Amino acid sequence: MIGYNGFINSNLNKKGLATAAFVGPFENTVFAGAYSTRRLRSGYTGASIRVRRDSDNSEMDIGFDSLGNLNTSELSSFASTNSCFVTIWYDQSGNGRNAVRSVTTTQPRIVNSGIVELMGSRPALRMLGTTTATWLTTGDFFNQGITVVSACRVPSEPAGAVNLFSRGNLDNHGRLYLFSAQAATRFGGANDVPITNFTAATNHVVSTHLSPNLRWIRLNNATAATNTVPGTADPTDRRLVIGTNQSAGASSTWTGWIGEMLVFQSDLGTTETQIHPTVQLYWQ
Repeated sequence: MIGYNGFINSNLNKKGLATAAFVGPFENTVFAGAYSTRRLRSGYTGASIRVRRDSDNSEMDIGFDSLGNLNTSELSSFASTNSCFVTIWYDQSGNGRNAVRSVTTTQPRIVNSGIVELMGSRPALRMLGTTTATWLTTGDFFNQGITVVSACRVPSEPAGAVNLFSRGNLDNHGRLYLFSAQAATRFGGANDVPITNFTAATNHVVSTHLSPNLRWIRLNNATAATNTVPGTADPTDRRLVIGTNQSAGASSTWTGWIGEMLVFQSDLGTTETQIHPTVQLYWQ
C-alpha cells in the first residue's frame, strides 16, 4: 500500500498477523540537511523536534507515529492547555546539522494554548514575525552552491519582505524571501530571481538553487525562473538560518508556517523534478 509518507510493507508479528513496516519517501536520497515534521526515511530513528512548554520551561523530544507523521498525541499530552515552542528541529540527514534556537523569545511555536499548529492539515512550525524574529540556525551549509526544497505557507499577504531562509547574518548573501505575492531569491548581491503567484492561505512547495553563477526558483513544480548574473557571497558565515534574514531583524521573519526543508549542496537538475512532486504529494 502506498501512503502519504511512502510505502508500507507487510510483515508478520508473532501471532501471524500482518503489521506495517514503515518505509519513508526518501529512503535513498542523500541530503545535506533534512528537517520535517514527518519521518523521511526508515533509517532515521530519532525525534522530529524538541519542544519547550511555556508554563514551566520543561522540554521533551517529540517523535513520529507508526505512519511517520508527527506524534501529535504525544505532543498534545505534553502541552496540555499550554503553548509549546521548538528548541531543536532535528536533522534527519544523518549529518547532525540540527536547527537550534535556545533563546526562548525567538523560538518557533508548535502548540498554541493547547492547539497544535497546522499548515493546512499537517503539523508545522509557526514563525512569529512580531517584536522579535523567530528562527533556527543550523550548521555550516553554504559553500559554492545550495539547493533548498521547502513546504511553507503564509496566512496573509505580508506588507514587506519576509524570509524563508537566509545565509547566516549576512544580508543578501543567499536568501529566499516573499514580497507581496512574489517569491524571489538572491545570492551575493546579484539580481533577484522572482516567481509570481505565491498566494496566501495556501500550502506551497518552493525550490531554489543558489550559487555564484546560477540561481533558479520553482514554485509548486512550475517552470523555474533563472538568473546567471555572477554573485559573490561573503564566505565568513555559512550557516543556514531558517525563518528569517537574521541581519534584518523581526520585520524580515517568515510570518507563517514551515513544515519541511530539504537541503542539498548541489544543483539537483532532473533529480529536483522528482523530489518536488514527492514533497507536494504530502503537503498539498
